[in-house]
Amino acid sequence: MYKKSKNHFRKILRLIIVNYKNIYYRLVGKRNRQVTVDKDFVLPGISAYLSIYNDWSMLDKVLQNIKPFVNELIVVDGAYKWQAKHLSGLGKDPLTSSKDLYQILDDSGLSYKVIKDTWSNEVEKRLAGYEACTSRYIMRIDADEILNLEYDDLVEFVASESKVAEFYMPTYLDPQHLIANMGFKAFLRPIPTQKFLFDSNYISSRDHLSYLWLVLGDDNVPEVPLNKFYPVHSRPIGYCFHLTNWRQLENNLTRATFYILKSLKEKGAPKLGYKDPFSDLDFQSFLDELTPDIIMRSLEWSSFCVGGTHLTPSEKIIFNRFSDHKSQDTIDLIHQEFLYGRRNKLIEASKVPQVALINTPFYIDFDNIDGATEKLDLIFSTEYPDLSIEIIEMNNSHPFRKTFPLSISKENNKYSVIIPARKEFNILRYLSVTVHGNPSVSKHLTWKIG
Repeated sequence: MYKKSKNHFRKILRLIIVNYKNIYYRLVGKRNRQVTVDKDFVLPGISAYLSIYNDWSMLDKVLQNIKPFVNELIVVDGAYKWQAKHLSGLGKDPLTSSKDLYQILDDSGLSYKVIKDTWSNEVEKRLAGYEACTSRYIMRIDADEILNLEYDDLVEFVASESKVAEFYMPTYLDPQHLIANMGFKAFLRPIPTQKFLFDSNYISSRDHLSYLWLVLGDDNVPEVPLNKFYPVHSRPIGYCFHLTNWRQLENNLTRATFYILKSLKEKGAPKLGYKDPFSDLDFQSFLDELTPDIIMRSLEWSSFCVGGTHLTPSEKIIFNRFSDHKSQDTIDLIHQEFLYGRRNKLIEASKVPQVALINTPFYIDFDNIDGATEKLDLIFSTEYPDLSIEIIEMNNSHPFRKTFPLSISKENNKYSVIIPARKEFNILRYLSVTVHGNPSVSKHLTWKIG
């Protein structure tokens, strides 16, 4: 209990240290630029590192936006060691991404260096990327984030004594709607921000990890003494448009594999009959039992692949306040490409049987089906006595996320639901379908849209 309270206090203290400039200016009012820059001032070079594995559907646009500011790109490629056998079973090389990614890197015109390996975790990858950078200022980039640096704010950051800079980082639901902060987070920044740029004369590779948002699970970031935390520059120096839900299917599967299989590995798979966390050996046996093909085909209908998202209690949905930004055309294009891919997948689901895991929700983005959909028929490989279907709504007013069950009519192995009419406040809607059963009999099933 003491250790838990101590860690909580440490997090609060760190939050104050890192954000004290921002808190001060929020209290006293909006500030003007206060750093005088010499007319002969020249921006130093910036190194960027990219931690990646088979994630390229919007990478060309990511690289074009950083090209004016970045003189060195470090690409840290490769999957994680615990994924290696699964990926090999799919015919993929866990050591390196496909040629599609490298073609985009070659076409970008950026000078880049590649570090390839199979990695223990994301911490190891990011340490390798940061340490390989040779410029004083180091930026982390991701393959689903369209960056826009504001030149004047970047100049001010470099000319100031600040050591860490952040960007506004809105996550998009669709081109008209963003996820925003509520509560104390909204006091700090109404629009979420992330730390991106670091002065490596002060921020070491280990220390920079503590400023990042990382999906760690059982992995740990090296602890940084409080006196090594530097306050973030008081003004975000640009925009990072976070389009994480809009990858093309093949790339979304890479993301879903990481998040979902990592969670199963660390927590077990009770819905599939495995209640305890897996040892490394048992986890590989579990993946072998399901087979790589069944796993990937089931993940095609995970929430990651249909554009779904969750909201925390400190988040809300707002209208896009950046719609007149110069990147909006790029954002619209990426979204249209995503929708086109989803429509093709839904057409396939009406012709070819799809795969789902027992006791595990799969999701159908029915609003992307061509034509008005008032009734949806799902045809399963056999009859199931216990099946539930819910509709999930993402709304532009409270409640921002709403889930409610639908009544199901059944005829043999065909299950039908009536789709409620779309409301004005609905942004995204999709179905959550769960077939309840005994995993010792069968762990997966097939279905298609009737």
